[in-house]
This record gives sequence, C-alpha cells and structure tokens, in this order.
Amino acid sequence: MYYFIGNNLGSTLTGIEKAQLNRMNLFNLNNQPASVVFVKYNPKLHENMKRFNIQENVFSIYDYFQDSIKFKEEHYNWPQYWLKEIGLTIEYVDNTYDMRIYDNEKFIMYAHFKDKYYSKIDYINYFDINRKKIKRDIFDSRGFLSKTVYLDNNNEVSHERYYDTSGNSVIEKFYQTTDGISHLTRILVTLSGGKVIHLRNEEGLLTLFTESIYTSGDVFFSDKNNVTFNGLSASRKDIPVVAVLHSTHIKYGKSQHINNVKNIYKPVFDNIERLTAIVTSTKSQKKDVSDLINQSIPVYEIPVGYIHNNAQIKNSKNKANKIISIGRYSSEKQQTLQLDLVERLLSDFPEIQLHMFGAGKDKDMLLKEVQRRNLNENVFIRGFKANLEEEIDEAVLNIMTSKMEGFSLSLLETLSQGVPTVCFDVQYGPSELINDNKNGYLVPLNNMDAFYDKVKNILSENTLRLRLSQGAVFSCMRYSSSKVFKKWEELIN
Repeated sequence: MYYFIGNNLGSTLTGIEKAQLNRMNLFNLNNQPASVVFVKYNPKLHENMKRFNIQENVFSIYDYFQDSIKFKEEHYNWPQYWLKEIGLTIEYVDNTYDMRIYDNEKFIMYAHFKDKYYSKIDYINYFDINRKKIKRDIFDSRGFLSKTVYLDNNNEVSHERYYDTSGNSVIEKFYQTTDGISHLTRILVTLSGGKVIHLRNEEGLLTLFTESIYTSGDVFFSDKNNVTFNGLSASRKDIPVVAVLHSTHIKYGKSQHINNVKNIYKPVFDNIERLTAIVTSTKSQKKDVSDLINQSIPVYEIPVGYIHNNAQIKNSKNKANKIISIGRYSSEKQQTLQLDLVERLLSDFPEIQLHMFGAGKDKDMLLKEVQRRNLNENVFIRGFKANLEEEIDEAVLNIMTSKMEGFSLSLLETLSQGVPTVCFDVQYGPSELINDNKNGYLVPLNNMDAFYDKVKNILSENTLRLRLSQGAVFSCMRYSSSKVFKKWEELIN
C-alpha cells in the first residue's frame, strides 16, 4: 500500500490535497493500492469527502484508531430520546438548528444540529447548576459520538477523550493551562488488545499509526512536510519514507544553500539520511535539490498532476472578454497586480472581466480593493469552487502573477482546456509548462508593461488566440496519465 500523508481535508482544497487525490486516483487506476491519510482530527472529514465526491481510500489517523474507516452513516433521533425516553424538556432556538434542553426547568444542555430535521447532530454542550459549561460532546458527521472535551474552571480544555464507534475510549489527551492557554502534556492510546501507549505529542500519534499499520512493501509519502515529516521520520528505520516537495524549497530571493531552506522543509533537509527518496515536480528543482544534498539520496521529477486524453481546443470565436485567475488569495500571488492590469485594459476593452478563484487570508483585502478601485463590474472575487471546468471553458486567457510558483495544477488544467496563460517567469513551474509564444507567454518578474502588452495582443488578435490555444492543448500531451505514471513506476520499482 502507498500512503500519502497530509494534514487535513477541509471545506476547500489546497494544491497539496488536490495533488494527493490526483496521485491516489492515478495509482488506483494503474492497480497500485493507495490511500490518502490526514493527521488532523476532523469530525467533518467524511462530510467533506462527499462534497468533493471522494468515495473511498481517504481517512485520518483518528479514523484508524477509532476503528471508523468503513463506518456507514447513521443518525439517532435525539429529540425523541430526550422527550420520550428521558422526559426532558426542549426549547427550540429561533433562526438556528439549535435547542436548549432542560431537566425540571434546570438548563443542562445545548445541542447544535446541522439540518432543519434535527437528524444530524454536531455537538452537545453540558452545563452545571450555575449554567457554566463543563464539557462538549462532538459527533462525527456520520453520526457517532467521536470526542468529549472537558473544561476546567477557567473554561480551558483540561482533558479530551476520543471514542471508537462502539463508544469505547481509545485516545485520551491531557492539557495544562499556562497564561490562559492549554498545552498538550500527554496522549494515551489504548490499542485493540488493551495495551496503553503513552505519547508526548501529536507527532508521536503519527509515528504510532505508521508503525501499527505498516506491512512489508508499504511506502509512506510525506506531503505536508512541516506537519507530517517528523512523525514519519521517527518511525522504524525499515519503513520507507519519501518526501514530496510541493513548492519552492528555498526562501524567496535567497541562494541555493542549506541555510536558506524554507522553514516548512527544514525537517526534511535536516534529516536526509532518514529518507528513501525525494520527489520534486519539475526538472530544474530536481537538479537544485540533488546538488543541495550532494546526491546523497535519489531525487525524482514527477509532475503533481496529469491529464486524460480529452483536451479540447478553444473556439476562436468566443467573445474575448473573460480572463481567469486561479490561486490562493495570498501575498506571494501578487493579485493586486492583476487589478492593475484590468484598470489598464479598460480603455480598450470596457467589457473585460477578470474572475479570480481561490481561497485564503487575502480574500477580504481583495474584495475591498475591488470596491475601492470601482472595479465591481469587471473583477469578480469568486472564492473556492471545486470544479472549474465550465469556468475555464468560458475563458480566453489565464493569468498568473506569482513571485514564486511550483508546478501549478491550475495552470495544467487551463492549458489542457486550450486556454493560454500569461505569467511571470519564476522558479520552478511556469517555464516547464509555458512555451513562450507557443501556448502563452513568460514575462520577466513584475514587468507589468510587458505583461500588459502580451495580454492586450491575445485579447485583440483572434488568430493569435487560436494558435496559442492549439499550442496549449498540444503542450499538455506530455502530462498524460500514462506518461506521468511511468515516472512513478521508476520510483516504485
């Protein structure tokens, strides 16, 4: 089994999770059993899986210890239980799916449900005689009691208990409060045979999972290295661990030196001897990493994405007014430069539209900036959308303004649908995906005059758009699923 270890699957997909899921699907397509495993506790994990149409082979290390990987969804009629079986009183909270529960007029519980039928419970808060909250029961999105959080007199977490689907306690966490903050001090894990394991931290939980589930031939891939590598590397030395680099490994503007490695990758480069291999997504990064570690272990270049053989050339008659931008709303993406671009284009293309898709901390800033510049009819901050196929199909151009970029899945997706791209020529991904004047344009970093000229030419010339669109589709053929999996086979073999 090949285990791709990440952090979490939330309500939006980051590039790392998309890459993990792509890889799992590719492996399973080629009869190589693979699973994506997340290390963060998330009672909504399986709800999010349904949101992204993930059927199986994805779970968390908590699912493993809670014996809930294959648990089927089932829900209990809590209102009926409280009213008829226990004889409590219910008060529905206006404009919510919540209810207060009373015992002889004494307020004892507050329950939050996720649906108007009160069939899917999220959590229950419990209160003492002074209406002070003392604990919370948290339910897995599939219906079973997953975790209980106990609070101290200062309303800080003192103890947590995690359950299997039969209600047995399998994990306990203990906390100590210092300066108003709860710090984890100990984890106790009860294994299936009754043995209790003492752990110091969450990393130890990943190590225990790795050693418990491992059988000969398994390989563990560390995908979210700042979260996953230490736990994996602490496992037995006979367990193969491969680190996957999803972005540039050197700090922006710094030279290729071990002291300049990004913090998120420091655990990897500080423990090279523990690794079986490293995977990068571009040839140039492979060379830089190999040189940096003095060729001490194998480094493989394998794209994080692939395409099926159904790419389509854009219709050159499409109205040239929709530009698309896909990326995390974050400072390194320099998205305010995209707003500058639209302002310059307006005089020649008054109906121009820029649709910006993504998620991230800079979303509110971008919304305010669009408002401040009076670009509401031209720039649309669309947020996260799981499937962008139709949006890409309507676009005539994709733009990227990142000051550093790895192998961009969104860039591969847009090219495969015949949408050319204009972007800055930065390490590492753009130059391996964009062939200048063939499927788009590479522009010197932050040269917005050159950027504007290339975009204006594409929007103005229908023949140029068609030629670049054809080149975009053709350029993606080297990323077909069969060709990409051959690269994985080299590592596997």
